[in-house]
Amino acid sequence: MDKTYKVKKVNPETVEFEIVIPADAFTKSYNTLLAQESKKVDIKGFRKGAVPKELLEVQLKPEILEQTFEKIAPIYVAQAVSTEELNIVAAPVYKDIPKLDTNKELTFKVDVTVMPEFKLGNMKKVKVEHKETKVEEKEIDAVIADLEKRDDIKAKKGTDAWAKEAGERVALDQVKTMEDFRKEIAKLLADQKHHIVHQEMESDALNQAIKLSNITIPARAIEYEAFEREHSFMHNLEERKVTLDDFLKANNLTMETMKEMWKKDAKEALEADVFLNLYAKENKIEISDEELKEEVENIKEKNKGVEYDYDNKEWQLYIKRVMLKEKAFGDLMDKVLPKH
Repeated sequence: MDKTYKVKKVNPETVEFEIVIPADAFTKSYNTLLAQESKKVDIKGFRKGAVPKELLEVQLKPEILEQTFEKIAPIYVAQAVSTEELNIVAAPVYKDIPKLDTNKELTFKVDVTVMPEFKLGNMKKVKVEHKETKVEEKEIDAVIADLEKRDDIKAKKGTDAWAKEAGERVALDQVKTMEDFRKEIAKLLADQKHHIVHQEMESDALNQAIKLSNITIPARAIEYEAFEREHSFMHNLEERKVTLDDFLKANNLTMETMKEMWKKDAKEALEADVFLNLYAKENKIEISDEELKEEVENIKEKNKGVEYDYDNKEWQLYIKRVMLKEKAFGDLMDKVLPKH
């Protein structure tokens, strides 16, 4: 396909294409669709599929013209985007569409959204405060009180026998006394708190890094990703045979609230994705073929018995992108989180 477009950068996130569809290409596609439609139309006095083109056009031409444009225009847009090597992040926006007709060259414009270029901020400015975790006696008491409500523990409450039996119920088989039980519960609570605090510190560090790099996601990209989340959610409800109204009522939510949640989630996910790829590039972080191969083998091992084409190149490329972001995230955290 010859180059049939002009390109102009409107702003850092928008590229405008002026695209020309040659008359012969449009007419050929139109005639193909018209012929296909003629086989479906049933008009009294004619055998099905034998309706004259002239008669059919009188009724269907406007509809077939629109269908032709909807079929052929995205092909020209995709060709232009590919030639310019653009990574678009939202659905194209068509504009200045002319009156459609056959045997005429058609010129229209389309805006595509791309991710702006960003510069990595000074990661030395990321400051995360270390948070101490402490387990209080009343928290241990609360856990024990909940376990005392269980009717499958027969021993007398407050005794070593009760502690031993309760320990067995919660996979603490080493427990022999109440003192042992309290110590083990304290360890579990401490680990839980440490995990939560560590996640909060990581989130804080990543948010600071994103702000320092002035990552600003185009509104169209956020809207597109939010729509994809909504579409996936609706599909999931359909598969579970749950109505939207039932779900909203059961969770005390409104559709407006859900849309805001999807939008917020989309924005944060895109910011993290853009930043981590930028961080990986600036710090020359890569995933070797050996690392990818090892990860693919790990996934195979975890999913034994599941039939899947693990040699699929697109799937492996997706896994590689995920690994790259995880590696970049780990590298950043190693550098910015306080050492204790």
